[in-house]
Amino acid sequence: MTGSILRKPRGWLVALVAGWFGMFALFPELYRFVGLRHYGVWFLDTFAILASNDAVARGLDPYAANPLDYFNRPHVYTHWWLGSHRLGLTRAHNFGLGLVLVFGFLATALVFLRPRSSREVAWSLAILGSPPVLPACNRANNGPLIFILLAAVVPCLLDARRAMRLSAASSSSWLPA
Repeated sequence: MTGSILRKPRGWLVALVAGWFGMFALFPELYRFVGLRHYGVWFLDTFAILASNDAVARGLDPYAANPLDYFNRPHVYTHWWLGSHRLGLTRAHNFGLGLVLVFGFLATALVFLRPRSSREVAWSLAILGSPPVLPACNRANNGPLIFILLAAVVPCLLDARRAMRLSAASSSSWLPA
């Protein structure tokens, strides 16, 4: 089964992306070779959002320096992100939520990328393994979530029917800034 998957360019891309991100997951000290800091903590930006939510739950001002965050960062996103405490999400859920965001982002990107040649595999890997993508995955900021949500709009934009294309514009208007 594995051999048949790797006979296609898409299979190679999946394997290479898994290897690239797996390398950083197993050896986070490698981040410094691409100009990033890991800080010894996974998913720092997701942690910041969850810490802001924990602050709200404790009656603290999330827009002030937050003692619940590793770096005392105030909440810098719109108030829309402050609703996750109502779902029961806390800082204790950081690692699991970060993994879901990163795997969701990579899975979404791999669904839409359909390389047909080794050259397209190389370009796709260059994009998915690029400096803007690595910190988004290392820190699990809100970028991967917005990417996942906006990816759902792409089929609407590509649809031949005008009503479907217009629905893409209206469906993306509820996304947080």
